Amino acid sequence: MLESAYLECLFSELQELGLKVEKQKPLALVYKEVKLDVGYRIDLVVEGKVIIELNSIEALNEIHIAQVLTYLKLSACKIGLLMNFNVLRVVEGIKRFWLTIIHFAVLCVKTQRFSAVKLFLPQRYSKKPQRSAEQLNNN
Repeated sequence: MLESAYLECLFSELQELGLKVEKQKPLALVYKEVKLDVGYRIDLVVEGKVIIELNSIEALNEIHIAQVLTYLKLSACKIGLLMNFNVLRVVEGIKRFWLTIIHFAVLCVKTQRFSAVKLFLPQRYSKKPQRSAEQLNNN
């Protein structure tokens, strides 16, 4: 079956369970305070917390994983499922991801992009104390 058929079926099943599900949700990229529409579309967002990306392909590869991780980084969601329906048993085609500060830092270290860790760390995780404008001017 086509991916779109699986998408409609899973969407329907999740709604029947009483869950709030958004289908083909657009995801904007904000760069330097400008909202850019780069064409990202999340297959399913469940309860505003879980991203589900569906595929029906021979094998998942790193580009599919990167897609889910990108969606997690750009959205408010921290949990993602990557599902491939082109397997003998559905459970064999499901990969689960969760994004935390620690997981993202490990990902960056493995890819040797150390500067990326600093870019995505929220202020509350910064080890440097925050200085006021007055303190900065005095130095």
